[in-house]
Amino acid sequence: MNFLNFKASLVKPQRAAFWFVVVCSITFGVWLLNNIVAFSGVHIVTISSFLHLPGSAQYVGGADVGVVSTPEGKRTRPYTDQLKFAVTLPRGFDTMTMTAEVETDPYATVTLGAKVLSSDPDQSVAFRNPAAYSAEWRRLQLGQGSLYVKNHPEIQDVDAFWKNFSNLQKVYSIGEGLKGSIPSSFYAPNTESPAVQLPGGYRGSFTVNAFFDGKPQKVTFDTKVVYSDSGKNTLRFTLEHQGVSIVTKNISDGGRTMQRHIIDVPAGDPGFYTLRFSANSEATVVSNVQFQGDAIELGSKLFLEQSSSPVTLYTKCPDLTVVAVHQLGIQNPISVNGKQVRLPGVKQSQDLKLKNEINTLVFPRADVGISNSCGFLLKPEGGLRAAFEKIARRITEVPRLAATTVEAADFLYDPVPVAPIASKKGGTYLLEKTFDLHTLSAKGKTFTFSLSDPGLTTQAGAFLHIKKITFTAKRPPFAFSEIAKLFRALAKQ
Repeated sequence: MNFLNFKASLVKPQRAAFWFVVVCSITFGVWLLNNIVAFSGVHIVTISSFLHLPGSAQYVGGADVGVVSTPEGKRTRPYTDQLKFAVTLPRGFDTMTMTAEVETDPYATVTLGAKVLSSDPDQSVAFRNPAAYSAEWRRLQLGQGSLYVKNHPEIQDVDAFWKNFSNLQKVYSIGEGLKGSIPSSFYAPNTESPAVQLPGGYRGSFTVNAFFDGKPQKVTFDTKVVYSDSGKNTLRFTLEHQGVSIVTKNISDGGRTMQRHIIDVPAGDPGFYTLRFSANSEATVVSNVQFQGDAIELGSKLFLEQSSSPVTLYTKCPDLTVVAVHQLGIQNPISVNGKQVRLPGVKQSQDLKLKNEINTLVFPRADVGISNSCGFLLKPEGGLRAAFEKIARRITEVPRLAATTVEAADFLYDPVPVAPIASKKGGTYLLEKTFDLHTLSAKGKTFTFSLSDPGLTTQAGAFLHIKKITFTAKRPPFAFSEIAKLFRALAKQ
């Protein structure tokens, strides 16, 4: 071999090594850039081992939440009933689809959720194990939920259920959904809703339940901020009927200046509606709330703003907790069924035992926080609400699905949808929920998602075996015309 041939034999391997390094560098660069940009418009994070998470996902609050899929597939009992993940994404995505492949006990309620902005509604969705209801149950669609029927072949649809309702026994409901579905013709035939104004003002969040006659109307109220706290004060108004949002409006921070708001309510079905005022701070005060409604019931937790005139409410609850917020609440004793009650001190709670009948409560200057187990009324029980409650008593409400309820009921309303089955082998089923990332709270590019089962740590026989969770973020595919914009954006970071 002459010298030139020997030299050439050395150059070829060097060139090959050079080009190998170049190709690897380009490949790594494209991979890295794609993880930053995601040219295809899709970015996927998969968790199949809960002992070793991928780099873009972390446990929130530490790994001791411990819902673990072991190598042997054992159904390991967790320390808590909620698993949270912080998932970091490339920039610019619009939606995130969370998919979970799980195995649970038959009566589990597994919920997929995400941390939302304070002014936006909860986007979580719950799923029911398909094994909860055996073949003897027939499913009827009722509003947003399901009515399950057994032992009654004559009840073939929801109309037949309501037509025969007064003669039916063993009627159960998970939560209040079935009560909210009672036809208004049962308790309020041809009723027109009168004009009403809520007494006083309310700080922070609160709810109002009222009968609407279904005609178009307006809900009006005033807002103001009584003191400055850290951050921006937000308020969200939502009108709901049978668990469905009818009207939603975000209220901007108007500071200490009183603002008037007018909400148009479209025509709808007569029945009970919920007015939900969701504030991120008790500095926000809502007052002069007016609408056309009847049988008004306020929520079980209220923060009454200072008032120049007495605020009178009624309750059927035998319990009441009152807290004076400022000195004004102590200086003016409240009245319970005509008897004066002096509060012990500022921010010291007073627990009172009331009668098992209608109780009259008078707050001379308000400025107190009040709570009980069943809410507050604007007038003594009677009329439309009494007629409604008489019918509603035929329904047995339970907080969650359990084997005892399934065995006892002939009719069972369940607001939770049944999950589609991913694989019949081993009882695995699939949960999926798509979130709008623009409405989620984020720290930079990191979003928080959760998977939970409320009965996991308290219900006998409960278990949750998570086989896999996949997060799929999407947006329109990256256009090469935007490359210049991309590099300018990266240069600014």
